[in-house]
Amino acid sequence: MNICIFSGRIGRDPELRYTNNGDPVLSWSLAVDTGTKAQPATMWLDCSIWGKRAEALQPYLAKGQKITVSGRLAHEEYQAKDGTTKARLRLTADQVELPPRGDAPAQQEPQQQRKPASKTPLADMDDDIPFN
Repeated sequence: MNICIFSGRIGRDPELRYTNNGDPVLSWSLAVDTGTKAQPATMWLDCSIWGKRAEALQPYLAKGQKITVSGRLAHEEYQAKDGTTKARLRLTADQVELPPRGDAPAQQEPQQQRKPASKTPLADMDDDIPFN
């Protein structure tokens, strides 16, 4: 089974393209921190997502944004323009998780409209539950 999950920052603005038969594909690079504070290192992945999800996600992704991506990882070799053989990691995404929206006051509910939190997790349970 080939399922990988990576969390990182988008390295370039995602590009939405269409194949010859009209299938949409959204592509971007993902920078994943792999080192330590003493020796920082970054692993770069070429990511893509296909179909309706590609079109739906495109307006929400931008360079520098932190996201979590899960999908199938592949190692690819290709010929560069200078004739040398290069390698890259390609992740075909099945899921993309966006970070929660900011906690800006304009996006929060007014204080008086919020439901008060229960004092205990069991406060909402019925008292009629028999335990025999």
